[in-house]
Amino acid sequence: MDVRKRILTEATQLFFQYGIRDITMDDIAANLGISKRTIYETFKDKNELLISCFEEYSNERYKANEVIIKDSQNPLTAICLFIQDGASMLNLLSPAFFSDLKKYHYELWIQASRQQTERNYNLAYRLLRKGINEGIFRKDINIDIVVKLILEQMKILIDSDVFPPDKYKQSDIFKNIVINFIRGIAANRGIVMINDIENQLTDKNIEIKI
Repeated sequence: MDVRKRILTEATQLFFQYGIRDITMDDIAANLGISKRTIYETFKDKNELLISCFEEYSNERYKANEVIIKDSQNPLTAICLFIQDGASMLNLLSPAFFSDLKKYHYELWIQASRQQTERNYNLAYRLLRKGINEGIFRKDINIDIVVKLILEQMKILIDSDVFPPDKYKQSDIFKNIVINFIRGIAANRGIVMINDIENQLTDKNIEIKI
C-alpha cells in the first residue's frame, strides 16, 4: 500500500471513530508512524485530506455495492446485504462525525450528500425495478416516489434532534426504517422470501429482521 493510500485509510478511520474536529494531522501522523511533513507533502491541508478521504471512501463503497448486486441471487438478497453492511458501518461511526462535517465543512457536507443521494437513488431504483419484474415487489408501487421516501427517511437517521445518539443506535434506526418499507412494498412471493432470509440470518446470529 503506497503512502497516500495509507494516509487516506488511517485518516478516514480516525475521522469516523472520533469525529473530524478532534483529529489533527499530528494524530494521523502518530498513528501511521510517519512525520507530519510526509502528510503535508501529499495533502495541502486537513480540508484537502478530508475531501480526498470522502472521494476514496465513496468510490470504494460504490464498487462494493456493485459487487453485492452482481453476486446476489435476487434483488431482495442484495437489499438484505445492504442492510447488514449499512448497519455494521453505522455502528462504527461516531455521532460527532456527522455534526462536525455539517458544522465545520458545510460545502463538503452538501456535495457529499448530493453525490450519495444520487448514487443511492440509482441503486435503489435498479433493485426495485428488477424486483418488480421478478414478482418480488408489488407492481402497483411508484418506484420514483418509494425511492425518494426511503432516501428522505435515511436523512432522519443522522438527525440528532430527531434521534439523540445517547438514546438511539443509528443501526437500529436504519434497520427499522428499511423494515417497514420492504415489507410494505413486497408482493406475496417477496413476503415468503423475506421470511426465509430472516430465518437464515437468525441462524447465523445476524441481528437483522426484515
